[in-house]
Amino acid sequence: MTTLHLSINGTRRVTAAEVRFPSVGVWVAEVALDTAEPLAGRVTLALGSLKLSGTVDPSPLDAFVEARRVTIIGGGGGWATELAAKGYHNDAGVKRSTVLQDAAREAGETIVLGTGVEARLPADYSRHRGAASQVFEHVAPGLPWWVDAAGVTQVATARPTTEIAKGADLEVLDVQSSVVLAGDPGAIGVGSILRDSRLEGPFEVRELVVQATPEEVRMVAHDRGGRGGRLAQAVRDLVEGILAEKLQGLYRYRVVSMIGDRAQLQALTKGRHPNILPASLACGIAGGWAELAGGAEVLVGFEDGSPLRPLIVGYTPKGRPGHVPTVAALDGDAVELGDAEAFVHRIGDKSAGPVVTAAGSIITVNNPDGSTVILTDASNVSQWAVTGTAAPPGQLLAVAAEGSGKVKA
Repeated sequence: MTTLHLSINGTRRVTAAEVRFPSVGVWVAEVALDTAEPLAGRVTLALGSLKLSGTVDPSPLDAFVEARRVTIIGGGGGWATELAAKGYHNDAGVKRSTVLQDAAREAGETIVLGTGVEARLPADYSRHRGAASQVFEHVAPGLPWWVDAAGVTQVATARPTTEIAKGADLEVLDVQSSVVLAGDPGAIGVGSILRDSRLEGPFEVRELVVQATPEEVRMVAHDRGGRGGRLAQAVRDLVEGILAEKLQGLYRYRVVSMIGDRAQLQALTKGRHPNILPASLACGIAGGWAELAGGAEVLVGFEDGSPLRPLIVGYTPKGRPGHVPTVAALDGDAVELGDAEAFVHRIGDKSAGPVVTAAGSIITVNNPDGSTVILTDASNVSQWAVTGTAAPPGQLLAVAAEGSGKVKA
């Protein structure tokens, strides 16, 4: 009988261990020790030639006479850590690597991005509060990520595969919906390609469970069609669905400042949404935009619930601070007010309505009925109510003089 060396840090004797390696995510080991001495922090679990670097789960453990069970989580054990909300902005597009590396650093993990993983996100991205691992679903959907034996998080465009070396210390015990093996755990892993006369063809290991004692090792390999694989996939789908929960509803923010066409905002209520982020304006009317006043309250929604696409969709009600914007702009081929009974004209406009001309500080309005209105000392006139013979009753004529800061072209 072959004796397998099982230990933690080379000194703590392990009496039994079960390690689950998923195709995506973090490996987890359940370990039974021969003594109840406390164990914490980063450790190395040895299963024969396989050396795994992980962190002891600090959750309450089962201790009993002369024995103890611990859970070891691959790497720093930090991908389940709740991170605070955080906003990103880059006019050229937020880098995927920036978001992933920030999350890894804050979670106490080391991350390596493979070739082809880097990409540009939209100019604004908001990471909402939640598990650190949510960033993979949000900014790298569809890309596999996993924690390797050294405890390093790997992200790639595809999980690499390798042929099992000839003469490897492995024995196929059973072949059904999964493959059961015995031998050295270090000789196989997720991505390994198995070949056996009892298999219809190459068998790619998608998930692996290693159950070991000093006297015996049993490994169960699943591909996508195996019962274990389907069950694991269902669990992953559930977890990923929770992690990818969308930001629904509207959130209250205060305008801190304007950055170009966007507003820099600060959250007024605590939640999973980011505390500070830049957001574009959706004014509710085509051609509309405003330079919002500092301190104005706004409502922010997220297109399709995605933290990548924040939009200001509601504005301060009348009577509250910041209701009047610093600049309000409305652009269009023609702007009509009041069922087309009122018009906005600029100096030099020529239309079916009044023709407005200027000479120095004198503005002349020639109406369609032949009447003329002359406005003197009006070098910065923004709005005039014209009545009587000067224009049809009730018509409001807005005149923008040259240099006016009130009405912009």
